Amino acid sequence: MEPWLRARVITSTTVGDMAVLRPLKDWQHYGVTPHREFISNVIEWAASQPEVLGVALVGSCGRGTEREDSDIDLVLITRNPTWWLGEDEWLKRFGSVRTVNLEDYGLLQSRRVRYESGIEVEFGITTDEWLHTTPIDEGSRRVMSDGHRILDDKAGLFSAFLAVLRKDQPNREEAIHIVPYDSSWPACFQSEKSLLAEALGNWVQGGIHHVGSTAVPGLAAKPVIDIMVGVRNLNEARAGIPILERIGYCYFPYRDYMHWFCKPSPYRRTQHLYLMEPDNPHWQARIAFRDYLRSNREACAEYERLKLRLANTFRNDREGYTEGKKEFVDSVVFKALGKVVD
Repeated sequence: MEPWLRARVITSTTVGDMAVLRPLKDWQHYGVTPHREFISNVIEWAASQPEVLGVALVGSCGRGTEREDSDIDLVLITRNPTWWLGEDEWLKRFGSVRTVNLEDYGLLQSRRVRYESGIEVEFGITTDEWLHTTPIDEGSRRVMSDGHRILDDKAGLFSAFLAVLRKDQPNREEAIHIVPYDSSWPACFQSEKSLLAEALGNWVQGGIHHVGSTAVPGLAAKPVIDIMVGVRNLNEARAGIPILERIGYCYFPYRDYMHWFCKPSPYRRTQHLYLMEPDNPHWQARIAFRDYLRSNREACAEYERLKLRLANTFRNDREGYTEGKKEFVDSVVFKALGKVVD
């Protein structure tokens, strides 16, 4: 159990069986864990529930340090917590239920569920009051500051809360560091490309591309492989999010023109993944930027000097680092395409 606050156990009940978790089948050879399988099912379920305003994964799973026997801790924001706290049927969506405990944390109440599979899950259920920022509730601050992943944010409540929280919280992500070009990066991309092609299948339309700095031979870069996958329709491709979760990609709501993922965790990244429609201007801009640097040594060297300088200035500020590159990136895209893509 994550030490959110000392809880008062109110009731304990046993709920009947209903096995609905999808079998791992051939996903097992990708190293899929029961935790990741469960989380992917939560993402798929939350997207279909209009009364669920947002879901965050917190605790050890939220910060990517879980063990095989770790609990899964979730915060579920809803307009009607009373219903979710009183009903049992929705809990069976995730597997055969052994026991349920109701625990009281004050502003947030929790249903601690032990499943027949051995997984123990704490569904923390509350209203948007838990995410109020004037002032920030100290319990909410403590939970979200200890590590989190946003699994669903259809109402934008978590994004607004985190924007305020980041202003006075230290950054837990890895510091930005630029390393010399590594000749193994193309092979790393090819390995992921094969995995993604098999996982996504017919969703892919427009190819799977190596983009970003690691795709430019000779260019120093953050050691993170950027991968862009074309999809026919972004809304349809939402169905692929749980599949990508099962093979290690962590989904984050980020931009409305893409589905954004990182791997293996937000705090230690080796891959970034973007699902995007090929006719989107941002798709064209990323390809054009990469190709221009591949063919222009002077621009490549200038970009490397800029990145080294920005990495030194914004070592623990990814947004500042990215914003610092914008003018250069826009200028290259304009040279390549004759327009700037905002």
